[in-house]
Amino acid sequence: MEFFVPFEDLKVEAPKAYDTWLVNVITNKNSDPKEYGSTAMTLGNNHNIGMFGYLKFLGKGE
Repeated sequence: MEFFVPFEDLKVEAPKAYDTWLVNVITNKNSDPKEYGSTAMTLGNNHNIGMFGYLKFLGKGE
């Protein structure tokens, strides 16, 4: 998967090549019926970082 992350908006320093972050990507659809999706099974607590996956940043061109 590839996506753009505006690190300025997150107010964090951009990662260096080969840095690894814990991550959980969440979607919420406020419709009828409501829909929720997540890349980590957090068991109803989105602050449960022990269940997050890993996001590894590669070097340029990899």
